[in-house]
Amino acid sequence: MKKFILAVIFILFYTSQVSAFAVMNDARIKDAQEYGVMHYQEELPVFGKPWMVYEEKSKALDNFSERAYTYTPYYLVAVNARERLLASQTINLSDGQIMLDGYQNSLPFCLVLFVRDGENLKKNVADNISAALSQNGKIIHPYAVNMQELVVVKTKVIKEVVQPPPITETQKQTPAVTGDSNKNSEDKNKDTDSKKDKKDDKKTKKNADDKKQPQQPVQPVEVKPEPVIIEKTVPDLYRLQVFFYFDMRELDRNAASVLSIDVQNEHERKFYIKFGSLL
Repeated sequence: MKKFILAVIFILFYTSQVSAFAVMNDARIKDAQEYGVMHYQEELPVFGKPWMVYEEKSKALDNFSERAYTYTPYYLVAVNARERLLASQTINLSDGQIMLDGYQNSLPFCLVLFVRDGENLKKNVADNISAALSQNGKIIHPYAVNMQELVVVKTKVIKEVVQPPPITETQKQTPAVTGDSNKNSEDKNKDTDSKKDKKDDKKTKKNADDKKQPQQPVQPVEVKPEPVIIEKTVPDLYRLQVFFYFDMRELDRNAASVLSIDVQNEHERKFYIKFGSLL
């Protein structure tokens, strides 16, 4: 009889430990809603601190550090109550139950990361960022990923030297001076006394020389402008908020876990999570 009673106590104790993570009864829902109401004025990093871990290589533990939030059923209900209160909505037991129904057997993780190649991630986040949860040598992958936010938090100014295209201009070459024209010029200087009488003869001769001499065509000339320096402000760092959804039935709720995040062309992030310490 004593063995039977001890076995029942052990089962109840073990079940209570699991239910703190997986199953939410009415009392637990109300407790989570009370947490959301009492802490609704806090910023989300402070509000969710009990469910948050920093990246293993974080130098400073603040809002500018990468972090992961484990959205346990309790935390989901607490966040829902906070959001409803901020929106001036009523908070009922059924609201928490509806929230849990939408996440049956699902364990979301919210990652706040700081990345360089934000535009590439924005095009297709599923192809450029991946996650894996390892427990005792077992690797579990999420069944869905959803990017919630991507904002620029840092910019830089770059200088770019731009060479404008050549400008095409036209110019007419000056006709070459011939020997006859030089002679005419010399004769003109010598015959100053008969200038008036020979004027018509020189004009006639000059016209004849011009007809013999071919006209030079108008030729295009390319002028190369000076280079122009242009300053551009471009994004240098993005804050990324992305959700990964795991099947709760695949997880060992009593095992220490490592959540690894791989961002394409960047370093791998690791977050150490102890489910047993979470509400």
